[in-house]
Amino acid sequence: MGIQASKQVARKLPTQPRPETLQNIPKASPATVQPDISQHIQEPLFDKQEEEEKANPLHLANLSKLGPVTVPPVVTKMRKSDRMLGIIEERKKLDQEELEDPNAKHRVTIDKLYSLLEHRKHESPAPLDWAAMSRDTTIDEDKLKALFKHYNTVTVMPAADPNDPTERRLGVWVENKEQWKQAIQDTHKRHALERQQQIEKDHKPTDTETNESQRDKQLKDLFSD
Repeated sequence: MGIQASKQVARKLPTQPRPETLQNIPKASPATVQPDISQHIQEPLFDKQEEEEKANPLHLANLSKLGPVTVPPVVTKMRKSDRMLGIIEERKKLDQEELEDPNAKHRVTIDKLYSLLEHRKHESPAPLDWAAMSRDTTIDEDKLKALFKHYNTVTVMPAADPNDPTERRLGVWVENKEQWKQAIQDTHKRHALERQQQIEKDHKPTDTETNESQRDKQLKDLFSD
């Protein structure tokens, strides 16, 4: 290691400047050079307007004669051959035909049907007044009975933890207030049973603890003899 270090040649710096360096001595520094800022400043717009008014004394009078400039609205004409126009016209035609259909009076809107199904859940278990509902909705009783038999709104049950908005809730089918009340009671019982099972699971001893307790009992019996 010492032999290699002794063979290395020390770097020598020049002691005299080169001739070309003396010939190209800078005359100024960046601190002394000030750029011409006036070249980058644009003339204000009002100066040009004043110059135009001075050059043409009637400039302001001509502007007053012209008055405010109004831009006419651009109206784009729709192409009559556009396929979308035909689709829109066909939809309007179908909507009008549906309104003028003589059988349209025997139909019910989805909002009306939803209200009827929700109202049923607040009624007693007694049979519904199908005749009155038929007069109100202009729908035959047989059709109403078939509709109420196969369709219903979702009745959401209470959650196990009311403070947890992300918890999934159960939706059930109820047709009157008694079924609704019973469904809520069953839901509370199920939640209580689930909580009890979770508590028992948390306090249940593990297999290791069970084996240790059995071994301690066997040792106790052995020494007691």
